[in-house]
Parts: sequence; structure tokens; C-alpha cells
Amino acid sequence: MKAGFYAVLGKRDYLKLNNKKVGIWELTEYQPTGWLCSLTIKPEVIPKNSPIIHDCGAFGYREQDYPTIDGQYVNAHYAANRYRERSRPGDIVTCPDNLLLRNIDWRRQYNLQQAQTFIKIAEEKLPGRTPLAVIHGLSLQEKIEYGVKLYQFGYKHFGIGGLAQQAKEYSTNLYIIKTIVQKIRSQGKSIHFHIFGLCSPQYAKTFFEMGISFDGSTHARETFSSNTVLFNTD
Repeated sequence: MKAGFYAVLGKRDYLKLNNKKVGIWELTEYQPTGWLCSLTIKPEVIPKNSPIIHDCGAFGYREQDYPTIDGQYVNAHYAANRYRERSRPGDIVTCPDNLLLRNIDWRRQYNLQQAQTFIKIAEEKLPGRTPLAVIHGLSLQEKIEYGVKLYQFGYKHFGIGGLAQQAKEYSTNLYIIKTIVQKIRSQGKSIHFHIFGLCSPQYAKTFFEMGISFDGSTHARETFSSNTVLFNTD
């Protein structure tokens, strides 16, 4: 997986030209490293010939007692079947998870069970794809311990989320991220990290230096300007 900025593809990231829907990715001269596409996005609008992170859409069902998309229960089997329909070899596929907002104990157990199951299913049903699991926890220590468990399950690609709501706390967020990265990378080689929801120039510069990937919304941001720091690795 390449380090760099992955633009989050939203449901309205297209224009209607000559009665035809044209994706924003077809009109931009300077492309991001890749794109992040949720399972809530229709497969036909996913960019072709670009690195894709396929996300389970946990933010969309965060308030539900049980995670569902279009009335279907989201678990490792559901996600793997959907990813098989819409992904290509070389893509990243995210293990289904649940944000630790309420019903904390149940959600912790859910995340652990799906992580254990998904990596086995991905090996069987998603050849050539790379499974990614998101690190969760209510404290830094819990995040580290959970990340170590994920590594022991066999994951080599990790996501770190839950920090966007405190995006202005730059020093705190970077301390959390750098500590997690250091602790998990000490477990072995060829480990990659992706940061969800933090993509301001201040963060981007540090993430490039750390060799990790990150994402952010495509609209209302200057993410496609050739002079933006998001794409400047110098």
C-alpha cells in the first residue's frame, strides 16, 4: 500500500455533463495517491485504474444498535462478499468494525470477532487483496494492546481512527499516532498504517515523513491543486 493522500469518495462526487454522470476523478489533472470508497457507495462510481481502500462504512451505522447497511447485518462474511463484487487485486479491504460510542463491551467483542474471522475469509475469498483492520480503544494503552492482537491475527495493514473530532489537538493526536506506530512496528517488518479523517497540510507533512497514508473528504477542500502540500513530498 502506497503512503500518501487517499481522497474519500462521496455520493455526490460527480458532475452531470451532457446528461452523463462524470466522476470528479475524471476531471482532475492532479490525482491523489488513491481513493477511499465505502460500502455505501455504488460500485459503478468507483474509480478505475487507481489504488482503492474499500471501507466498511462504520461511520454510517455508528448510531445503530447493530451494524447494518441497506437492512443487512454487517459482519465479516457480508463485507467479504461485497468486497469481492467491487474490488480488484491490489486493493485494500477493511475489516468490518464498530466505533466505540455505546454498548462498549458488545462492540469490543464484535470488533475482535470480525477481525479474527475476516482475515481468514479474505485469504480464501479475496485473493490479491490486502486486509486492513482498524485499531480501536478508549485509551492509548487499549489501542496498543488491540493493535498487537490484530498483528498476532496476521494483519500487516492497520487503520487508526477516532481522532478527527479532536483534529485541532495536533500535538496530542500526533503523540497518539506516533506511539501506536512505534509499538506495533516493533512487532515485525512490512507494517503499514493508514490514518482516517486527518488530512490538513500540517498533518499531511508529518504523515509523509512517517511513510503512512491518510484520507479526507474530497469536497470543500483544495485537494486537487498541484501546489497543495497534500501532494508535495519534497
